[in-house]
Amino acid sequence: MSTDENAQEAYAGESQANRRYAVFAEKAVAEGYPAVGKLF
Repeated sequence: MSTDENAQEAYAGESQANRRYAVFAEKAVAEGYPAVGKLF
């Protein structure tokens, strides 16, 4: 794998993780746990 491919794969993984945490935060707030939502 080239450096460019590694960078693209890492960026994709970080982007997915970022979105996943945002969804977790929204869910926590919706369920009445705003403090937990802020942790994400």
